[in-house]
Amino acid sequence: MKLMKKLSLFMAVVMVLALFCGCDAKNPTSKETDASTKSSVEASTSADDDDDPISSDGIAYYINDTGYPIEVLNLFYLDSFISFLSTYGSYAAYFGLDTSTGIVELENQTCDYSADKTWRGFFLEDACSNLLYVVALNDCAKANNFTCTDEDEAFIQEQLDALAEVASDEGYESSEAYLKEMYQADVTLALYEEHLRMATIADAVYAAYSDSLSFTEDAIKSQRASLGYDSADYDYSLVSMRHILVMAEAGSDGTYSEEAIQAAHDAAVEIYNEWLASDQSDETFASMVEKYTDDTASIEDGGLYDQIYKGMMVEGIEDWLFTEGRKLGDVAVIDNNGSYVGTHVVLFAGEGENYGMYLAESDLKDSALSDWLDDVVYGYTAKEGSDYTNAARFKDIF
Repeated sequence: MKLMKKLSLFMAVVMVLALFCGCDAKNPTSKETDASTKSSVEASTSADDDDDPISSDGIAYYINDTGYPIEVLNLFYLDSFISFLSTYGSYAAYFGLDTSTGIVELENQTCDYSADKTWRGFFLEDACSNLLYVVALNDCAKANNFTCTDEDEAFIQEQLDALAEVASDEGYESSEAYLKEMYQADVTLALYEEHLRMATIADAVYAAYSDSLSFTEDAIKSQRASLGYDSADYDYSLVSMRHILVMAEAGSDGTYSEEAIQAAHDAAVEIYNEWLASDQSDETFASMVEKYTDDTASIEDGGLYDQIYKGMMVEGIEDWLFTEGRKLGDVAVIDNNGSYVGTHVVLFAGEGENYGMYLAESDLKDSALSDWLDDVVYGYTAKEGSDYTNAARFKDIF
């Protein structure tokens, strides 16, 4: 089960508002009310989207004997949703997720991962799973006197500062007013800060254990052989690239004219020429990515995709990346007219480890992490509270 990913609040807010612009930020409908921080709770891993909201005691999920209210589950739900969009960006549509109709319509969209679950159910289940692991990992941290580092505290403060800036820019009276509108629940600033701190500690504990894992070369080779990763199909080096994507503009009927395709290509060529005339540093390419790319999933990493294996990228890019003699710093303009239509400016960022060895070591690490997480959550119980059905019932505000 994946843990929640740390994501810049500013980027999360921008992404949500960009996808679901419909909120009249200058005239927020929610009012600030005085509310104390409520402790987090655990929830069950099933989501019945056909149930109507019911009256309840405000507890949405239980982990052991601790009850967590809707406010907490909504925090984890929106985190899960934004994390998915951050990971897949403009490619989310290829998983069947339609973001054009607003977050309220997620309960009316069937999730491709499960025929009996809607996208609301998928993200709510993920939220419950993440809540369980965050609670358990925080308990693990306390038992081992593991606390936030100065860097972690700085990260948390950056998120709170970004929240205040966004709230002010959008015309809200305070960060708390913005939070209550964003999460459509009584999310106080104190609760949000607690949420950030718990997630940060959980990520740090997970990362610390992951980084501590190491395997001998013989163990990795043995695993590679047992999994069949020692064949010629896996005997090549992984590669990395940075890229800028210029998407062609579709017509009202969803098709792409020759003019639109050529316009995207010409724009990419201009970007390519700008790069050639620059100092050609990673910092410069990253700034150009931020300025030009239509691939939202790679903006934060300066357009970087690493550990690329054959079959991972579209044909044109893959052929170029794995051409014999490809050198660090090579750059090209590559058109694509398949699952999406647009043109890439691609920069070769180097070779990595052997693909078969990478898969074998990843399998060993995944197995070790899975066993460790099972131990971390061993003995914990999770169940739905009486207010579970009311969680993640967002109005059409995004």
